[in-house]
Amino acid sequence: HTRLQGDWSSDVCSSDLTFIVVDQMPEYPGGNEALQEYISLNLKYPALKEVSGKVFVSFVVDKKGKVTDVKVKNDVDAALAKEAIRLVKAMPLWTPGKLDGKPVNVQLNLPIYFKAN
Repeated sequence: HTRLQGDWSSDVCSSDLTFIVVDQMPEYPGGNEALQEYISLNLKYPALKEVSGKVFVSFVVDKKGKVTDVKVKNDVDAALAKEAIRLVKAMPLWTPGKLDGKPVNVQLNLPIYFKAN
């Protein structure tokens, strides 16, 4: 079964829906290792911040692979949240998720770790 985000009714076209679980989940170019490398190379720790924490970022990979609807899901330092959003919005195109062989919008969640030196 596929879980949907938001209200669903029979007159809604599935191309407008955002899914949480699909047959083929979206993939970062090069896979999870490449995603971790992207984060480690591009994460900019906010200047003058001695705050550590985990920022949970929710975002949608649309049917064209573009990252959209980026939101922080937990209560964290504003500078950490801002940097996590910047980092995710700057990601390259993903391979879109598919349902029944067709590209669809899929919501993903990603934890981003900040560690003060």
